[in-house]
Amino acid sequence: MTRREDGFTLVELLIAVSLMLLVMGAAFEVLRTFEVTSSRNTKQNDAQDQARNAIDLIVKRLRNDASPTPGSPQAIDRATAADLIFQTVDPADPPAGSQNSHNIMRVRYCLDASTPANERLYVQQQKWTSAVAPPAPTETFCPETSGAWSAPQVMADHVTNGITATPRPVWTVDCPAGFSAAVCADGTDPQMLAEIKRIGVTLFVDRDPSKSPPETRLTSAVFFRNQNAQPTATMSQPTVAAGHVYANGGSSSDPDADRLYYRWCWYGANAPGPGASWCAGGAELPERSMGLDYDAGAFHGTGWVGLRVQDTGGLVSYDVKSVVLP
Repeated sequence: MTRREDGFTLVELLIAVSLMLLVMGAAFEVLRTFEVTSSRNTKQNDAQDQARNAIDLIVKRLRNDASPTPGSPQAIDRATAADLIFQTVDPADPPAGSQNSHNIMRVRYCLDASTPANERLYVQQQKWTSAVAPPAPTETFCPETSGAWSAPQVMADHVTNGITATPRPVWTVDCPAGFSAAVCADGTDPQMLAEIKRIGVTLFVDRDPSKSPPETRLTSAVFFRNQNAQPTATMSQPTVAAGHVYANGGSSSDPDADRLYYRWCWYGANAPGPGASWCAGGAELPERSMGLDYDAGAFHGTGWVGLRVQDTGGLVSYDVKSVVLP
């Protein structure tokens, strides 16, 4: 019996090896693609989580927004598309001897859009120990490094709100009635800021805009339903009869329908200057109702009448008008 010793020829062996290499190469390419995609997705998820945590903290602080006070009628100091400044309660204990009885601080959230493919959201703080809050810093560069604010901290990176031809706002407000869209977009008018009832925040996040996965949109909003709003003092044009000056503040109003308290001032010929304190240079009258009946005595010429209204939360508003006594 003879034993066969047939086998593969060299050509057959080379073909088999080539086919095996092709199959293994395709398998390894699928594996590599999977690993690359998985890595991108993981990094994108990490960027999303960072942005989501930032939004959660911002919303929490906005909900803890410090109520307006007579010295600061608006707790929001700036609300532009990429820059938000407001007052909130500092969670840290106040330093010994602080006169800041409510432990209020000011926070700023701004977007550094200098690198559109990797914008950064920064947070900065302003703290004080005085009884009265200092003015909000006016710098608009983000982040501000001159010392008016604390050292900046990155809240989120890989933000892409400004990568499109038309930058998308981080902050949006519901424009209060009576204000133009331009005034609301500017975000610096004190009276407009005092009447804001809703602030929205939107972050677009993309770890690598040139590759998949696509950017993610994260959004939230805060409603200031219980925030006290400043009243509006409105005095009728004063009239004169038999040496008496008559005026009425009944048209004054409060957005929250709070009770209003009235005070009157007779400035005489001393016209009150812009920004002057209440009744400076004049005499406060004992009248505490919405109507005024003041005996001007022997006064003749142009005199000035001042009205001050205050709501139950302590917010005040003023109106001043002139009257001619023959």
